[in-house]
Amino acid sequence: MKKITFYSFKKSLLTMAAVMGCVSLSYGQDIVKASYDDFGKPTADNTGNKRWQTKGEVLKAVNVAEESPLTFTPEGASSYQAWDNSDNPILVYPGGATFDLKVTYGDAWGSLTVFLLRSDKTPSAADKIFGTYEGSWYEGVSGTKELFTNAANDSEQGVTASSSEGSITFPITIPEDMTVGEMAVVRFIVCKTTEGKTFDGDPCTKDAYELTYCDYVVRIVKYGAVTLGEIPAEQGSAEIQSYDEATSSWVSASDLSRVEIGTELRVAVTPAEGYSVSSVMKNATALTASEEDGYFYFTVDEENIAILVSFQVASSIDRVESQNVYYNAGEAVLYTADAQRVEIFDLSGRVVMRAADVASVDVSTLNGGVYIAVVDGKVVKFVK
Repeated sequence: MKKITFYSFKKSLLTMAAVMGCVSLSYGQDIVKASYDDFGKPTADNTGNKRWQTKGEVLKAVNVAEESPLTFTPEGASSYQAWDNSDNPILVYPGGATFDLKVTYGDAWGSLTVFLLRSDKTPSAADKIFGTYEGSWYEGVSGTKELFTNAANDSEQGVTASSSEGSITFPITIPEDMTVGEMAVVRFIVCKTTEGKTFDGDPCTKDAYELTYCDYVVRIVKYGAVTLGEIPAEQGSAEIQSYDEATSSWVSASDLSRVEIGTELRVAVTPAEGYSVSSVMKNATALTASEEDGYFYFTVDEENIAILVSFQVASSIDRVESQNVYYNAGEAVLYTADAQRVEIFDLSGRVVMRAADVASVDVSTLNGGVYIAVVDGKVVKFVK
């Protein structure tokens, strides 16, 4: 529905990052909001042996949205180095959030380093929040699972580990100053540092030996409630609709009690016979019908939005317009829907133009002013 959906300045500073992967920038200054693809999506080389996480779990969540996904199954294979959940991110509210992120490995080797990247900051080695932990991940020949022991020794930072489960749990804090629309990435980097290999500490490295990325993407969201005022059934009806990405169509909004800030909705209004739309209000603001399709579009930009639709008894002019008789000021043409007889009067009552068996009348020769047209006995007023 979301169209979420999305940022300036990203094209100039981050073109290289988007093309070559998340290479660390050396400019030193902060950058503005960017999508995950721009500020952090890695593109690793495809050499060496690869290992991957088998599960990620969000535990003890505080200020995390109720519908936020809490369990992830990272995808990967021996030739697949990078995984992310950017298509289904963890959703948190503004003002900071905390949660434990428990990750489980089926098999791995080498070092483990954890970073917290922000879409409003240039990625750097300073973004490291846990690690680097060294040691073997496995049991057996030359394997002692010592990496899990080394991680568990980092208890001052709240890290826990289980060598029997092959899991490590990290306490994650999303900064309070991150605002709606911004994104964070909890990045796990595994690379082999034995046999004289090293990890350069760059969270966007492509050069580390036997490199694997696993990214948990977090997006800051805010919600608003939208209500539709009651409408007398004899006057007409209205419906609030949202865009369904899956079907590429507008559908009746399923839940208006929690709509993500920034979401575009529209009001579909249907007057009953003998009525016309008087106004469609979004709180104190009048909405205007789209010239393209007649719907009333609006964006959810407040926590509480009331939509009020009012109808009025249709005048004779409205009734005629509803039968496709209308004046186009830009063309100076009165469209009459195959009328048998048309008479146009000025305000003095003088007939200034007549026509018969026509679909339109060119009134460009008339002087500017207000006119009354009688189309097959129906009356419409227009301003030339």
